[in-house]
Parts: sequence; structure tokens; C-alpha cells
Amino acid sequence: MWHVLALRADIRWREQSEISAGYLKRTVAQRQTHAAVGFYSNLYSPEPIDSEAVEDLPSSLSETLRLPDSDQRFLLYGITDGSSILTSKIYRQLCSPTVSSSSLYPFLPSIKWTELWRSSLHPQRRNTWYRTLHNKLPCRSNLYMPSKICLICSGYEETPLHFLFECSQKLAVWSSLWDSQFELPFLTYSLRCAIFLLEFPNCHSNTSTILSIFFETLLLALWRNHWSFVFDGRPFPANIVIASAKQLLFISLQESLLSNRVSPLPLPHVQLP
Repeated sequence: MWHVLALRADIRWREQSEISAGYLKRTVAQRQTHAAVGFYSNLYSPEPIDSEAVEDLPSSLSETLRLPDSDQRFLLYGITDGSSILTSKIYRQLCSPTVSSSSLYPFLPSIKWTELWRSSLHPQRRNTWYRTLHNKLPCRSNLYMPSKICLICSGYEETPLHFLFECSQKLAVWSSLWDSQFELPFLTYSLRCAIFLLEFPNCHSNTSTILSIFFETLLLALWRNHWSFVFDGRPFPANIVIASAKQLLFISLQESLLSNRVSPLPLPHVQLP
């Protein structure tokens, strides 16, 4: 066997009158195939499957591990009739969290995706928004956590919407900065349209911040302060998060001006003769 491995690794070549390398490689491949056939054939029982035992299997699971009735019938159908429709992809889909994609994550047209990717967003801030649009936020309802209650308010389940703005502390951040940016009074419906549909309300005439930068900066500020609270134990009062968001907005505005070749510094005072 050592000679075979050496030949396959091109370490030596017929130094002791070995047979051809091609023959040895074919022999090894055949032996590996026979070993694999013997291994996998032992995983399946030749006896017929008891359909009653299979039907009783879901009821023996705990309440937290049970699937809906429709998913149970779909899962058991592939076992009882002998067809191999249960793939790993289907199993992951059955075990994934049930989130209403029609109400929470509506279909975003291609023109909106183009608008999002063409906007001058920082990669780290864009990543947070991208996670939001694809329901990939690591909130407690999407994770396998012992408790799905929000750690900040300790009152409600941490769903994706609660992670974004339904938490009382985060809602105070959005409402405070919203009033200084937009003419329309703060409404959670308007916020959802802006985040998930990229439909932004009209802003004040004296506002210089780009709307997409405003939302992605606030998402990043809430993201950072949330995980600082979870991992570092830092407090999460609304006033601290608002100050952090304002600082990020100021930095984002400077970056936007520099990308457009505009100096973020005011022009010096010039006295004419």
C-alpha cells in the first residue's frame, strides 16, 4: 500500500521493478469502490419498513421539535413509499424558522436592487442592510436559543422586526432621529417601507444626508450597540445609541462628500480688498 501511495504522490517511480502506476491506481480505485459498497449496504435494513412505527415517530418527539402536520405528511411520504425525496436541502427547509415572507419580506424589484447597489454605501453598513432584506439577521427567533425573549427590553420575543425597531429602546432611537430628517411624522409603516421596499419619505429642505446613507447608518449603529450589549455587557439606553448614530451619520456625510470630490471642511473666510 505504501508503494501505491508513493506512486500516486509522484514520490518514486518503479525503483524496485514495480508494476505500472496506472494498474495500481485502478486497483486502488476498485478496492475503494467495493469498500464503499459494503459500508453503505450495511446502513440499510433488508427488512420492510413498518409504516405504523414510522407514523408514530413524530408523536414521540418533544413539542419544540415537532413539525406542522403538512410537513410531517410530506416527510413521512418519502419513507413509507420507498421513494428518495427526502434530501438534505428539503430537511433544512423543513427545520428552518417559519417566517411569513409575504408580509415581512416583500418582493423587491430589480430596479430597487440596482438602486441599492449603486448607492455609495460602506461595505459594513451595506452588509447589515443586506442581511435585513434576506432575513439573515441573527435575532433570537432565528437562532437556536434556549429563550427567544429580547435581552434589552425583556418583554417580547426577539423577532426580526423587534430586532430592528419594535424594541422600545430601538424605537426611541428611530423616532428621535426621524423627526430631524423627514417632514412626515414617524410611523412604523413608513419605516418598514423604507427598509424593506426602499421607498423613502420626503426629507426636510435643509437636510444634506443621502436617504440611503441615513437608514444604513442607523442600522449599523443599532447593530453595533446591540452586540456590544450582548457580548460586552454595555448598557443600551436610547440616548447613548442616538449619540453613536449621530457620530456615524457625521462620518458618513464626510465620506459621501469626499467620494464626490467635495471638501467636507468649510471654505475659509476671504476678505476682499
